Amino acid sequence: MKFFEGRHDYTAPTVLAEELYTSLRAPYKRLVWFERSAQTPDLEEPEKFRRELIAIADQCCSEEPAAELAGQVRASGPRS
Repeated sequence: MKFFEGRHDYTAPTVLAEELYTSLRAPYKRLVWFERSAQTPDLEEPEKFRRELIAIADQCCSEEPAAELAGQVRASGPRS
């Protein structure tokens, strides 16, 4: 689970976004701050937004995304 939040978003204040993020339980979660954005980080910081989306796609398309997302490392050796 990833949250994309603009630091200057006054519709969804950063304090509330942080509280919601902290309260959620998930095997993987990440809060991504867009320091120069408000409500539309995809338009206000398009390069960073694109990099974050590509990183998500890379994780989803990797050989073992569930293990990576949970921060687990598979032991070396043959697969069972």
